Formats: sequence, C-alpha cells, structure tokens
Amino acid sequence: MKKPAPVPARYRLGVLSRCLAASLGGYALTAAASAFVGAVWPSPPAQAAVGAMMLGLMIYVAATLWVFACRSAARAWLGIGAGTLVLALADIALYRMATA
Repeated sequence: MKKPAPVPARYRLGVLSRCLAASLGGYALTAAASAFVGAVWPSPPAQAAVGAMMLGLMIYVAATLWVFACRSAARAWLGIGAGTLVLALADIALYRMATA
C-alpha cells in the first residue's frame, strides 16, 4: 500500500491560524458584542446581561463557522478583528457617555 502524500506546512499553518482566529478572535468578538448588547438592551440590567450572554453564544458559533468558511485565514482575521474593533469602540463610547 502506498503512503499518502504529506500535507504541506503552509496548509497546516493556515488551519492553525483559522483555529486561533475562531477560538481567540471569536471570544474577543463575542465579549465585545455581549458588552454592547447588554448596554443597549431595553430591559432591567440583570435581564439585559442574561440576554446578551445567550446572544453571545450564537455570535460565537456564527463567528467560528464564518472563520472556516472564509477563502483565506487573513480574511478571517481581518473580519474578526474589524468586528471586534467596531464593537469595542462602541462599548467605550457608551461607557464614556454613561459616566459623563
């Protein structure tokens, strides 16, 4: 029986990069989205926090699926990073408005 052809290192690094984008980047995106949604949810703070965390679980799954559906790992990192940056800036702006 013939040995299968070895998998190139570039492919392995791409998969590793996507795994890191899905786990670390997805977590950062989910945390930023949950904080933003919890701040703008029109209900008592405890219900807003629970609702934001439940929505965060769906965001994390969607982000993970999206990372592996992208054409390249760079595009996945760019999308996760841009989304996280926008939501984090919105969180900071809401915090500054609330404390001013």
